[in-house]
Amino acid sequence: VSANEAADILAETVSGSREAFVELMNQRAQELGCTGTHFANTNGLHDVNHYTTAYDIYLFFREAMKHETFMTITGSVAYEVPATNKSEARELHTTNSLLSNWRILDYLYDGVDCGKTGSTPEAGYCLVSSCLRDGKRLVAVVLGAEGEGTHIESFSESARLYDYGYNNFSKQLVVSTEDVFRQPVALSKETDCVMLYPAENAEAFLPSDVTKDQLEQTVTLKNEVADAPITRGQEMGTLTISYNGQVCVTVPLLAQADVSASRFLVAKAAVEEFLSRTIVKVALVVLVLLVILGGVNAMSYQKVVRDADRILALLSENRGVFPQQTPPDDRGGKPGPIPVLGHGISPETPFESRFFSVLLNEKGQVLQSDTGQIAAVDDQSAGEMAQAVWSSGNASGFQGDYRYIRAAEAEGTRFIFVDCGRSLSNFRTTLIASVLVAL
Repeated sequence: VSANEAADILAETVSGSREAFVELMNQRAQELGCTGTHFANTNGLHDVNHYTTAYDIYLFFREAMKHETFMTITGSVAYEVPATNKSEARELHTTNSLLSNWRILDYLYDGVDCGKTGSTPEAGYCLVSSCLRDGKRLVAVVLGAEGEGTHIESFSESARLYDYGYNNFSKQLVVSTEDVFRQPVALSKETDCVMLYPAENAEAFLPSDVTKDQLEQTVTLKNEVADAPITRGQEMGTLTISYNGQVCVTVPLLAQADVSASRFLVAKAAVEEFLSRTIVKVALVVLVLLVILGGVNAMSYQKVVRDADRILALLSENRGVFPQQTPPDDRGGKPGPIPVLGHGISPETPFESRFFSVLLNEKGQVLQSDTGQIAAVDDQSAGEMAQAVWSSGNASGFQGDYRYIRAAEAEGTRFIFVDCGRSLSNFRTTLIASVLVAL
């Protein structure tokens, strides 16, 4: 017996509204794998946007049959509704004439244990039902059948489907625990493989004339090569039997025997696996580079020392002595003019030592500057002065606000030195430090 208004009430109770429940219905249909179904209401009445297919109804029914309450309700031939304050006790009877002949005679079918009818003028007479006979269960779905009076084709067509199924299909043993399959094994010295067997016998409902060579066997191993140790009965994969592209059964594959592992091979494999990790490979490359760079830096340091000596030799050519000068006067804040242009660096210091140095690369870009103790010179102004010397091409020296400026070059590196009388030995130390920082 159908009561469409009850479906609407249940929908509103569960989701708050029929529309919200319809959304859940469509979501569940997709989860079950339905591809030809769209619900527009909860009562099943006609709507152009409310449709399904015979196969999708089978999917609904197969899922519903997993619930005992559903099987009890759809398998009941009659139910007595207790009396209420509105009516006396009533007895309701199923509309499925495959289950009961209370309404219509001649359609009772042996083995049918559940089902549900439905009809509208647009959809015709419809019926989904299930039959269990000799341990074999079939589901029949009939849609759009015609009917008049006591002649309802949804019942007769369902019976014909069951007759065809039981007469032309049978249960066949498709998997036996006696079947064996080979699994390659590593990390063991006693064997290179272990045999696998199905965990259980399995049957499938197939056309009666199908032979075993028409079935497709698919073995899926957890690992192409399994590592020892392996325990007898351990699950190693699955065996799937298919017919005409349809999966019939899938059963686990178990190890037939124990396989011990070699400690040496296990340790060797662990080391190889560790070294194969990307992060370990990157770390090893970095380590190698650090070793190489360490060697390069050591050689570079020696080269810097050599280059510093070459630069000092260039700067010391025709070493002269600066004229004695007085410290800057109080008026101008600058030293007096130098009457004669200097030709080199003097180790003598006529007054307190002051100097700065700047290191440039081959493009004239400042790599390092050291202003020493000269308060009037910062790194930026020192760099600008050095770049001015670079661009002028003056490698001899000139005088100005500072005692002496000279540029020297060795193997592509130019060093700009501004001398205020500091000693040559300190200059060499600062030169080496400046070049090292630049590296």
